[in-house]
Formats: sequence, structure tokens, C-alpha cells
Amino acid sequence: MAHVRIVLNPHAGNGDTTEIVELAESFGYELVATEGAGDAFRLATEAAGEGCAVVAAAGGDGTVHEVARGLFEAGSGQTALGIVPLGTGNDLARNLGIPLDVPTALERLGKPGHAIDVVRLEIDGSPAICLNVLNGGVSGQVSEAVTDEMKERWGRLSYLRAVTDTLAEISPFRVRLETEEGDVEEHTAYNVAIANGPRAGGGIPIAPEADPSDGLADVVVVRPAPLPRLATLLPAVLSGTEPESELFVSRRLGRGRITVDPPLPFSLDGEPGEGRDFRFEVIAAALQVRGTDRDRR
Repeated sequence: MAHVRIVLNPHAGNGDTTEIVELAESFGYELVATEGAGDAFRLATEAAGEGCAVVAAAGGDGTVHEVARGLFEAGSGQTALGIVPLGTGNDLARNLGIPLDVPTALERLGKPGHAIDVVRLEIDGSPAICLNVLNGGVSGQVSEAVTDEMKERWGRLSYLRAVTDTLAEISPFRVRLETEEGDVEEHTAYNVAIANGPRAGGGIPIAPEADPSDGLADVVVVRPAPLPRLATLLPAVLSGTEPESELFVSRRLGRGRITVDPPLPFSLDGEPGEGRDFRFEVIAAALQVRGTDRDRR
């Protein structure tokens, strides 16, 4: 079997790593554990440099993002990403059809998968990547509001609980979108997303038509409306159907630029941040991922 190295965040999930350590050994996989911020990126970069065939992230979406960034920046193209979901949201795994139970996810590391796109970003001049979704505005404030204690108590429902609290206090943002063709759109918005995958925030369909293998990103702008009006659209959103409404603006782009005022609180693959100027470009088929389900979107 090809050399598989697992980068484990020992604090993910409930912090009990007994099962994954024992199973990894039974599969013949090598396992290394992170000790702090940035370790997953460093360990993934080292593994790619050593020629590992697969480097798997065992943790939440933040750990997956770090490992993927390490592989993407290593640039060898010979090392595939694996995912063993141990977090609360596990959004990228859901979008790619990777099983959420540890034994099956580990078994899938030995199976073929397919290539996914990577969205290369520049946020206020700083480089970043997006595997799944950059989601800002209401969603960014929700990401900040969801504490570890809430995740432990409510699980995936913690995101919906935070949405309810946040909508009552949100103020709109001024958004300017420049497309690759040079067109310019200006919007007043509650939420802005640059989506490579369809779901974020523990499975909420942010951009139902987004496909991480089509070479394009879905930009979704949600315009302001009174809370009762937004509430009537919520069932359609949660069911994965983009509502037929003037409140939702969707564009599918290979590259573009979004500027926002005031600064936009956002969640990038599950990690919080804030910014005003977002440049993006989709790098098609940039990363091989093991054990995916091609029919799952």
C-alpha cells in the first residue's frame, strides 16, 4: 500500500484519539500529532517533500485546511489529500462524500478519489486559499459567536442557534463585485460568500449549485430584508434549494474581486477572520483527494 501519513489534531472532536491511533496502526498508516497552531501546515509540507503518496488530515475543517494548504504550497502534485473527519462541521468531507465515521474514512484513504479545485485568495494583500467556502457577514459573525462550549453542547445545531441570535443585530455591508470580464456590480448585503463547495456551517447549503471540480467559484450575495421576510426563505435555504428571490444574487466566476465596507467578518473553511478586499482565482483540479464520492455534491 502506498505510504500514508496521518496528521492528527489530538484536540479535535471529544479529544479521545484511542480509536484512530489503533486503527491507523492496523492499516499500516503512519501517524503524527500536532502540538500547536501551524503544525499541521508544517507537517504536511514536510510529508510532501518526503514523497508521501497520501497525507491525511484527522481533525476538523481547520486542520483539513492547514494540511491542504501545506500540500498546495508544496506544489509537487504527487501527494494526495486524505480526510478523516473529527470536527463538528466536517463540511468539506460532507461535500466530497467522504464518510464521517472514522473506520470507513480510514479505509477510504487507500481508495482512489478525484481532483478538486482550489480558490487562491488575496485578502487585504495577504495570500490564502479556500477549499470549501469563504462566507462573510451574518455567517462570519455566526462563526465568531459559535464557541467550543456551544459546539460541545449543541453540535451542528450550534450554528443555527447562533444565526438566530446574530440576525437580530446585523447591519448591512456595501459590496462591490468586479468580474473577470470587467463588469462591476454594487450591492447592499447581509452576507457574501465565495463558494468552491455547496455547504458550510455544519451542512447548511450556502451555494447549492457550487461544484468543487468545475473550475469556477459561486459568489452568492444575500441582500437585506426584514427578519420576517428572511424567515420565510429559511426553509428553502436549509433544504438546499436556492430561493427564487431578488434577495439572492449568484454569479459563477473563475476570478474576480470583492471589496466590502465596513470590514467583513468571515469564516474561511471554518476559521474566522476579517477583511475589506478579496481577490480570488480558481485553480482547477489543483489537489487530488482520496476516497471521495464523485456523485456526491
